[in-house]
Amino acid sequence: MPRRRPHELRVRRSDAKKEPGLPRGSARLVSALARLERNGIASVAAALRTWRAEAQSRVDDRCPCGCNDMYFGHDARSELESAMRALPPRLARELRSMVVPLDELYWASTVPDPFASPSASWWRRRMASS
Repeated sequence: MPRRRPHELRVRRSDAKKEPGLPRGSARLVSALARLERNGIASVAAALRTWRAEAQSRVDDRCPCGCNDMYFGHDARSELESAMRALPPRLARELRSMVVPLDELYWASTVPDPFASPSASWWRRRMASS
C-alpha cells in the first residue's frame, strides 16, 4: 500500500479544522467551541448558519402559512447565547462580534410581539412584520 506524503496529510488536516458557518474566528475560538460541543452544547456553527438564515430572510420567506413560525431561528439564537455565556470573556466577545450584526438585521425586520411573555429572551419577544 503506497504511503501518503506529509504535505498531503497536512492539507487534509487543515481542511478538517475549517468549520462551515464560522465566517471568521481565531484558532482559540474554534478550539473552545469544539470543547463546548463535546460537553453538550449543540453545534455553534450550525446555530450561526440557522440564525444568519433567519436574520437575512424576508418576511415572505419565513413561513408559507403566515403563522410567523420562527422557532428554528429562536432555538439557534438560544444555542448561541448559551455558548457565549459558557465561553471565556475574550472568546465570547469574538463570537458576539459575529452574532451582533445578525441580531441587528433581525431586530430591523421584526416588530415587538404584544402577546409574548415579558420574561422571554428578546428574540422570542419579536415577530415578523406583516
